[in-house]
Amino acid sequence: MSLMTALNHSRNIPAIKLYFMAGKQAGILDYLKQAGVKSLDANFPYGASLALGSGEMTPLEMAGAYSVFPNNGKKVPINPIIKILDSKGLVIEEKKQVTGKEVLTPSTAYIMDSILSNAASRPSDFWNANLTLIGRLA
Repeated sequence: MSLMTALNHSRNIPAIKLYFMAGKQAGILDYLKQAGVKSLDANFPYGASLALGSGEMTPLEMAGAYSVFPNNGKKVPINPIIKILDSKGLVIEEKKQVTGKEVLTPSTAYIMDSILSNAASRPSDFWNANLTLIGRLA
């Protein structure tokens, strides 16, 4: 089974195998810390269930961690504001381009982004209906 199939079909055994290959809890938490996740406790014994989602984090932390993939491996601060204009059309605040810090190689980030955005590799209409944004590029 390919990694793409395993992730898109939510297979547990490949996820547990990857947990061990990634350096177990310490390796995963180290990466997540670099990706901006602060709510996971390194002293808590998550164990292999961490690979199945047993660690809790805020939605903003999760979005930030996943944003590393489409940002070519760079951790860029999450900023939901693109531009704020006043009633006269003058810019009050505008999102600034930031370089970010590399936490993954660009090639690894590209592969993960490709896997997670490939709707054709997901099973059944249920998965695609709930995980695919119609009319948006991957």
